Amino acid sequence: MKAKSKQVLARISDANPKNSSGNYARLFGDEELGNLISKIQSASIKAGYVLEEIITQKSTLIPNEDLDRFVDDCMEGKHSGIFLCTKRMIKESNYRVDGHEPDLMIFSLNSKGRGICHIVELKVGAAFDTKKADGEKETLEICRSALGPKLPFITNFYLCAFHAEDRQEIVTGLKGRFTLEEVMTGRELCEILSIDYDEVVEEESRFQRDNAVYFTRAVVRKAKEKMYLISEEDFYGE
Repeated sequence: MKAKSKQVLARISDANPKNSSGNYARLFGDEELGNLISKIQSASIKAGYVLEEIITQKSTLIPNEDLDRFVDDCMEGKHSGIFLCTKRMIKESNYRVDGHEPDLMIFSLNSKGRGICHIVELKVGAAFDTKKADGEKETLEICRSALGPKLPFITNFYLCAFHAEDRQEIVTGLKGRFTLEEVMTGRELCEILSIDYDEVVEEESRFQRDNAVYFTRAVVRKAKEKMYLISEEDFYGE
């Protein structure tokens, strides 16, 4: 069963941040430009959700989106193949890990309903500061420690940096807090799920032109308003 298809886009124009940072306005000395940067930040955060939603729509989900029943049925050998379980499904099950639910769980099962459960934290990029990298590792270790004894599967965990070229790039971006065996690229994730990586990227990119146009128009409009502050060298000089 695949998720119902719906259009999910991270457009800057659609962003409606609850709080606009006054710091951005002070940085530019202009409230409109400050609000524009806040909208960009909000859209950037949503990009991760967009990617997760696209992957969910293309993957085969656990039957009835019911993790408890799915695990019980696997014990009886009723399922085989590759199945995806989302964070929402985990939270609604007896396998929730309060405050630490992973983004995805992928079940790769043989004809007897036995196999592997991949616990996956999904990220768009691979650049992290040290504190963030430590936090991601801790979360995944907590999830595996909590879920491993409960699930009748071999359990491992990965941080997936979807747009990274290779695992070494991810390990470097995570400041060495993860090993090569604990990370995966988007292509590797899509291979496990039997979905097309390039199709996911194409769908994910649909809003990029809209964002470029929206951003450029907003900046040019503001530049025209403040033309008296901008010299010819600002436009054409190095």
